[in-house]
Amino acid sequence: MGKDGKRYLIVFVAPHLKATTSVALFHALAKKQIECIVITEPSDTCVSLGYFDNANRFLDFNYCKAHNIPIIRRYTGGGTVLLHPGQIFYQFIFSKSNKTIPFKIENVYKYFSNIVIEVYKSLGINAFYKPIADIVVNDKKISGQGAGDIENMLVFVGNMLMDFDFDTMANIVSYVKDKDNFKIILKDNITTIKRENINVTKEDVVNAFIDVLRAKFSNLEILSLPKDILDFARDLETELTSYDVITEDTGKEHKIFKIKENYFIDPNTLERVIL
Repeated sequence: MGKDGKRYLIVFVAPHLKATTSVALFHALAKKQIECIVITEPSDTCVSLGYFDNANRFLDFNYCKAHNIPIIRRYTGGGTVLLHPGQIFYQFIFSKSNKTIPFKIENVYKYFSNIVIEVYKSLGINAFYKPIADIVVNDKKISGQGAGDIENMLVFVGNMLMDFDFDTMANIVSYVKDKDNFKIILKDNITTIKRENINVTKEDVVNAFIDVLRAKFSNLEILSLPKDILDFARDLETELTSYDVITEDTGKEHKIFKIKENYFIDPNTLERVIL
């Protein structure tokens, strides 16, 4: 509640946050039951495993270690994500009792995706929602997203790709041996703001995001991260990057690799698999 008696939605803008810390951050905010939105850009590179990902089945631990790429597991859905500078990440954290937010998961994805699409359109990018988790431009993924419950909070996270490191993405996946053709498939199905020839800065993207949020939620309070929240996130980061957590056998077999919505490949042959 602000000094004027109005209820404000907090937006934390956290540029240049360590990648694994940024993943731990939305866990910390959810556990503290703070309704807010976070806009951040990682200062380095990391691999973020989805809740059900079985890293032992597909992740090249040796490559990650040799290239100083830490690994963290998040407690939201979606597949493995490569975080690095040049991506703008957004985190929506809302109470599950908040009546302004949809309840059904398919509606949650659509609701928050439409906010991000408005940001893209304000930047001159004709983006569309592709259920359930993607935002696309000319049928190429430009944002991947995931949702989940942490404590009694709904968390929805995603990224806006200003740029993307296709080489590293191909190399962290151990069970795809044909890296060159794998990179071609990735580039054929994933785009970025840079590849769309849109000349904007990171500041432009963040400012456009805030403008869209103001129009959607009216009363916003733009803040920097409090030290106690950042400290708590770093404590959780230690847990979420621990060996036991990232190597947990979730039972998932990873017989196919998801490139984007409705596009899966056989990791051995790279042929498309129709489900």
